[in-house]
Amino acid sequence: MTHPITGASQYNSQYVSEEAYKQLKVTSRVYAPFFSNHMKMVGQTVSIPRWADKVKPSSTVTLASGYTAGTTTMTITAHSIVQDYRNNLIPYVTEVQTPNGGARYKLTKYDSATRVMTFTFEGGTDVDLAAGTELHLLRVGGMGDKPISHNDASVFGGGDYNYLSYFAYNFEVSDDMKTGKVKVDINEFAIDHQVDMNMDNAYSNFEFKVWHDPRLAGDGTVGARIPDGSNQSKHNSRAGGVLTLGRARGMYEIDSSDAPLSLNMLRTDIRQLRLNHAFNSPNSITREAGVKVIKGYCDKAIYPEVAKLAELQGHAGTLLAEKDKLDGILGLSCHKILVDDVVVAFEESDGLGNRSLFYETHPEDIDVEVFHFMDTIDLAKDAPTTKQMAENAFTVKFGCPWRSGFRTNIGSI
Repeated sequence: MTHPITGASQYNSQYVSEEAYKQLKVTSRVYAPFFSNHMKMVGQTVSIPRWADKVKPSSTVTLASGYTAGTTTMTITAHSIVQDYRNNLIPYVTEVQTPNGGARYKLTKYDSATRVMTFTFEGGTDVDLAAGTELHLLRVGGMGDKPISHNDASVFGGGDYNYLSYFAYNFEVSDDMKTGKVKVDINEFAIDHQVDMNMDNAYSNFEFKVWHDPRLAGDGTVGARIPDGSNQSKHNSRAGGVLTLGRARGMYEIDSSDAPLSLNMLRTDIRQLRLNHAFNSPNSITREAGVKVIKGYCDKAIYPEVAKLAELQGHAGTLLAEKDKLDGILGLSCHKILVDDVVVAFEESDGLGNRSLFYETHPEDIDVEVFHFMDTIDLAKDAPTTKQMAENAFTVKFGCPWRSGFRTNIGSI
């Protein structure tokens, strides 16, 4: 990027000014909050960007059939793509506990084909358990036990991946002023001016595609990721948006079925996100107590409902430590809602649609990499006109989608 003269408010040449202006167009913030927060410009890349695959470790299992006290096996339900039990059910390391910790069982064998756990009863009160009971998985090593080699990392396949997505705008500008047929303001006929007039629409288009573009490639029949790390999808090649990638990788998602936005709805979501490790930091052995702050992007159709729901909670200083203070007051003026011990800061998004909201707990999980944005390309010249096309290209990375949530079909309060 070019730089202005030190201490001056103007550039040293027309060329430098134009180049700087192009960079400012790319980096300026417009009202497309999700896109503005996550966009970054990058250099050239291969057509299939890849990144390290990550899997949420299982902290619970669910009984597929009832358990009878005194027996030594339990059958559990099938794992999802983000809960691969091969990495979480480890003989002589994993302990299974009933919901209230009243009974403890040490795993001695796990058959991934039949999903049968074999165990020894460790203590507590052994009782019958009904199908559907949720059991907790804990790592336990007895005092003096020999170290057992096992794999705690949940990485499979060759890493996650995506495809580049493209869209473009065409511009046709009259050259009549060059032939002396008409006298006009040159700015009105400049390609840059035409591009400027389309910028707002371009950002809105861009944000919607970041959210919703399909994740398609190859010749399969179903556009989905499966547990062995391979991809089955339809013919064609377009980028997968945030929602497409999230759904393929276990994002928390719920259909509201036209229920109105409510505090109980938000509490349900926060609880599930907490179970999905959304409020734990992967690079720290501690977890801070107190208020957490997350982003909530919502469709413009339900943004007024957020304002209705927001409750004045007093000055932020009464709720947060000095380093965590929010600007202003929690409530109507800034669309921040306190849900239990989590503050959800809502912003309107151009790209969600369908009366939806999206919870983002770790901004670093999502990365929108922009390779071309409004880069103009000369097309064939047609007598009195000049034709150009502005090209856009990007890809999306979604590192840990289970720590985010998406809720659809929200009704009116």
